[in-house]
Amino acid sequence: VLLEDTPKVPLLRHLAVPGTEGSIRHQEPDFAFAQRLGHSSDQFPLADQQREVLAHLASARDGDVLAVNGPPGTGKTTLLLSAIAGEWVRAALEDATPPVIVAASSNNQAVTNIIDAFGKDFARGNGPFAGRWLPDISSFGLFLAAFSREAQAARTYQTEKFFRDVESVNYVLRAKEAYIGAGRGAFPELSDPGLAEIVSALRGQMKNDVARLSRLDTARFDLQAKRSAVAERLGPDPDTHIADLRERLGQCVSALEQRNTEVTALKRHRAAKSGFVAVFSFLPPIARKRMLRARLALEDAGCELDLSDCNSPAALDARLNSEERRAREAKTKATRDVEEAERLRSALARAETDWDDAVSAVGAQPSPPDQLEELDRFLDCETRFNLFLLATHYWEGRWLLAMEDDLQGITASQNKTGRKTVIPRWQRRMMLTPCAVSTFATLPGKLTYTSFTAGAFDKQYLLDFVDLLIVDEAGQVLPEGAGASFSLAKRALVIGDTQQIPPISSIPRPVDIGNLRDCGLLPADYSEEDLKAVSARGLRSLDGSAMRLAQEAFGARPYPELEMGLYLFEHRRCYDEIVSYCNALCYKGALRPKRGKAPDDVTPPAIGYLHIDGM
Repeated sequence: VLLEDTPKVPLLRHLAVPGTEGSIRHQEPDFAFAQRLGHSSDQFPLADQQREVLAHLASARDGDVLAVNGPPGTGKTTLLLSAIAGEWVRAALEDATPPVIVAASSNNQAVTNIIDAFGKDFARGNGPFAGRWLPDISSFGLFLAAFSREAQAARTYQTEKFFRDVESVNYVLRAKEAYIGAGRGAFPELSDPGLAEIVSALRGQMKNDVARLSRLDTARFDLQAKRSAVAERLGPDPDTHIADLRERLGQCVSALEQRNTEVTALKRHRAAKSGFVAVFSFLPPIARKRMLRARLALEDAGCELDLSDCNSPAALDARLNSEERRAREAKTKATRDVEEAERLRSALARAETDWDDAVSAVGAQPSPPDQLEELDRFLDCETRFNLFLLATHYWEGRWLLAMEDDLQGITASQNKTGRKTVIPRWQRRMMLTPCAVSTFATLPGKLTYTSFTAGAFDKQYLLDFVDLLIVDEAGQVLPEGAGASFSLAKRALVIGDTQQIPPISSIPRPVDIGNLRDCGLLPADYSEEDLKAVSARGLRSLDGSAMRLAQEAFGARPYPELEMGLYLFEHRRCYDEIVSYCNALCYKGALRPKRGKAPDDVTPPAIGYLHIDGM
């Protein structure tokens, strides 16, 4: 029904029909420091594959599905938190509405794991920008609990009840006082700032931090270009090449001076000869004697040219003029070559200085531009984490400004469900908690509004409204369980592992096939080959999953020996012996153990076999 009736939802259609609208671009994104703008920790940087995933996400467009295979212990939660931080920072820099981000999975355990991480895994930081400036906010997540579980969930998590409580006159007054006090402490150079001035200062500092990241990119690209130009023109040893060019220039200067000396010597010789010889030079003996004396004069001037073919003064003059012109041209070219080489070397030296200055401007230690991993890790825990803190307080200030702008109207409309009320409500929620978390069973019912048509109220869904849908444990999510929620989103980051427990479908095989036929995903006169093709795309309830769907929609296989999609490889949870077993069993040796081997005296052993008798 969704596929037939809502063609404007590119993400859902792309899942069902890979290669249609919004197909993701599979080329490797260009590395750039300013491409990723937020990080959730000031202690632990991203791993290489996590960085790769976020680079793809930063370049994703509406309709794109990003499939990330995440074996156990490979940092899926860290990736998820930093993805959210980056989206929050980017929207703050644009001074736009906050992104609507939703994380969902199929069961309550997976969902509570995510919401728990939002409460404890975002680092607090240090200094005046640490933590939250608004009181009573304990998490960066909003738990969209089922309506029947709202009261129970509200005791532990920030639910929709939390927002009904904070959208009140008393809280806004208290929060504004706390915020302005924190803002004045963070910006002592501002004279008695109000809300708007603090928000502006926060965004200004964010822009300055991003400018420093962009300066790194500019300096690195410029240095790479200058190094390539030097290598192409001057070879692997520029100093030796320039020394050779200078030596060649010296030879050209000497050769030109010699040609000039020869021309001058010939002129003096002719000026000194008698008029009698000039008058009778048409006589062959005198002409030969005249040419012989001219050659002797040139030899006395150091000329080593072979002038045997010059049998007349005119031929001798032409030859000397030609040699002098050739020497002048050679000297001009050699001069240009030396000047160009010096210019390239000077430009390279300036580019190296600019790179060092750009690295110093972000507070990092000197770093070679071809060894960027350590610098990028430093930026995660410093600049990008600082950007996340600044964005946090920026959105807190934007929330206060929004509340002040219409406090009476907002408090009076808490029970209204019209579109003009619901959308601003969601945007205000995202200013305080950048991600909402829900099960797929609950999520569609939370993203609705009421419209009045044909004399009656009708419930509508906020199709294509969520800016980023994050699916966790997608290998355990049934296709039909996720489909409705995908229709609500523009982009999707799907994280899962098809090597773990698959989803369990309660739909019998004939009903599964009938549903596929009704939706036009299987022809009425289907064959077993047709059925296998649908299964291969992950569309069947019987053997499919949201992860399989995402892999097919992503469409690329960066690692040919593994399944489609990007991968997380660094495993930090278990001892190496356990990871090695999983590596051999499921992942073809791709996982990279990072914890180390178990101590010799560990009890019980890290891995072993125990036989259990049973029926």
